[in-house]
Amino acid sequence: MAIGSGQRRSFGARPSPASRTTFPRCPTGCEVGSLVVHARTEIAFFDVPLPQSGNMVAYLRGVPSVSSAAAVYSGVDVIAILDGAETELDLAYARLEADGAPIASVDRFVASEVLPGLSHSSRQILGRSACLGFVRATIREPDVTVTYAAEVLMGLPGVVRVFPSADKGEIALEVVADGKRALDEIVMSHIQGAAAVVKATRTYVVINSMRWDRGEADDEPLVFISVAKGDAPFALALRARIEKDCAVRCWTFHDIPVGAKSWSDVIDDVIARAACHIFVTSKEALASAECQREFVSADAISVPTDICCLLVPECTAGELPAPYRQRQCLKANDFFAYPHLLDWLLGRAG
Repeated sequence: MAIGSGQRRSFGARPSPASRTTFPRCPTGCEVGSLVVHARTEIAFFDVPLPQSGNMVAYLRGVPSVSSAAAVYSGVDVIAILDGAETELDLAYARLEADGAPIASVDRFVASEVLPGLSHSSRQILGRSACLGFVRATIREPDVTVTYAAEVLMGLPGVVRVFPSADKGEIALEVVADGKRALDEIVMSHIQGAAAVVKATRTYVVINSMRWDRGEADDEPLVFISVAKGDAPFALALRARIEKDCAVRCWTFHDIPVGAKSWSDVIDDVIARAACHIFVTSKEALASAECQREFVSADAISVPTDICCLLVPECTAGELPAPYRQRQCLKANDFFAYPHLLDWLLGRAG
């Protein structure tokens, strides 16, 4: 089945020659000996069997041609961006199939080129607090060309990158906003508002806790938050505020991928990678074997100043075990607790 037809195909089939569009990574192609090697960018829209989205996103990190991957709401389950020569990308898909990756089907969207949008720098400025999404816009051909439509759409607010596909008669847009309401405004008022060039749209909202970008993930500051189940609402509100104020990524047990074989292995890996560790300390947390295990794991590999115990109102310093009292301790209901927490964070993960 031809990829250029726009229909969904079963995993493993290759695009027909007529559907393939290449573009040079450098303006005139990159010469290797007497050959000119052309690279291309594809967006892969994966259907993944439940509940494997998180596992698929993590799995794609091991595929060199994949530059970013994310689980998304609505329509499909996982979206990945791949860069490389045509043969490299074909090999990447073949490897996924041979390794038994959890894929029901994949729609390969081959971009004719990649163009920067008006908000190209906003994703880095907003950091992990950004609300990201992808929009597939069907263009009003033959009234307008895909090339002309791309020029219109790349000038809209919120557009990070533009991926036109002349073969499909579509343009994929990477979009960013500072919240879901702002993202809705970008899609509904601006992209769909460009009715002279856009016929229809499909929107996919990125799940921030299940995404990575090869250019930022490995050296991005990471804050580990240990929390007992009963204190989760407080921890999630704290996480949202820290990510907004400090532009760092926070991690809690809610970020464990669905279907992970070992929760403790995932948690220990994050503890090892985190720049600093916050322990939401309550009576429930002190009675939790898992929370205590996490403290011991972090304490074993961290300098004392990289651990902060944030005491909920019901818990007093006198109830803390000795190792906790030897770390930075803040009472959550103290007026200056949050400014002190920000100072501590920015000194380690800023």
